[in-house]
Amino acid sequence: MLDQLNTVIGFVSVMLLLSMTITVVVQAISALLDLRGQNLVWALANLFQQIHPDAAAAGKGINFFPPRTKTAAEELATAVLTHDAVTSTPAGGLYKAKAIRPDELLMVLQKLSQQVAKDPTVVSNAAKDTLNALLADSVPGTSANTDTLQKLSAELTRRFPMHSAMLQDAINNIAGRTMLITNGMERWFRTVMDRASDRFTRNCRFWTIAGAALLAFGFHVNSVELYRKIANDPNVKSKLVANAEGLQQQAEKAIGDLGSQALSDFANPKAEGQKDSTFTPSDQQIAALKNRPENLTNCAQARQWITAQAALSSDEKLSTAFDTACTKAEKDKLARVSPELANIQKQLADSDLQVFGSLGWPDSDPKKLGGQFVTLLLLSLGAPFWFNALRQLSNLKPAISNKVADERAQAEQEAAKTPDKAKAAGA
Repeated sequence: MLDQLNTVIGFVSVMLLLSMTITVVVQAISALLDLRGQNLVWALANLFQQIHPDAAAAGKGINFFPPRTKTAAEELATAVLTHDAVTSTPAGGLYKAKAIRPDELLMVLQKLSQQVAKDPTVVSNAAKDTLNALLADSVPGTSANTDTLQKLSAELTRRFPMHSAMLQDAINNIAGRTMLITNGMERWFRTVMDRASDRFTRNCRFWTIAGAALLAFGFHVNSVELYRKIANDPNVKSKLVANAEGLQQQAEKAIGDLGSQALSDFANPKAEGQKDSTFTPSDQQIAALKNRPENLTNCAQARQWITAQAALSSDEKLSTAFDTACTKAEKDKLARVSPELANIQKQLADSDLQVFGSLGWPDSDPKKLGGQFVTLLLLSLGAPFWFNALRQLSNLKPAISNKVADERAQAEQEAAKTPDKAKAAGA
């Protein structure tokens, strides 16, 4: 039983190492392509189109994936997220802000409006029209009563067409007016940002599967054959098991319960990662954050937990500030683990296990191709899955070792009693 457990631990260690390699590459691709910034552009563009449908008109600039002209909403969203008020890069630069609060969004739109007034070439005519509509157009009331007031206004206009203007003014004066963008953000901001978070998670999942496919078919990684080699070679098995603890520690730095740790740091305003934060949780929010689960492996799970907490989900500033803090925590952990990843790979090489084949086209042998497909499926589970599996197996090993030792001692005692019984019977 212990030998079989060691085989599984060795195999899981290999899968974790490969998954961590994919994780580092995916994070590098995310940073290189600015996936978070592009995802926020998508979210703001959708927000603008929800508020002002004409924002879907063609704007200025090209989207590369897929190739097409940007909409006015996308052009305006890009201008917002590259504005020097929300990002340290020059205006119009390649990299964009990764998070934005509703008050920041309104402020930047107003600054853009001032810039456009001085220089109309800053954005296209379509984007300028969208910007003007968002800031200039207004509707009666707030998000709580807008629909009711609009229905009331329409009904009074239908019944008293001769006095429609007077009645509309009266309703506006009674209820007040709010900017179209302010009203729209109250209604749509949280919904759109939740969809953006889901979309980013799916994008990262896609790149993870793509990396798994490259390792499996491009480098001919056959997980079935790897398991057989580990099971049949005691030397390889012992080296992998010996390195499992070190690998688990490295994985802990990279991915281990990142979401829970980020929530813990965020609940402590004096923590190292919170020194530069512009947001400080209230005492009630800190108390809620301290009741976090301890097994949230990533930022996405932590955000979902925040959304489910009544004391936390209603505060947009807290949600946005946590997004920024958790993104920074991800980058810091990956920055620490990336140099050490080479050492782990060296340890794997020292184990005498040949993991990678030669780079080339997928094998035509159905058996090898099947093993590579299994590798794709296993690596698609992600590094957090293999990290948790290795942690649970490592915790299980002492119990099994003690059980095996007890069984061996009991067997030796029985063996020692057998000759005595034989002598007694002979006598």
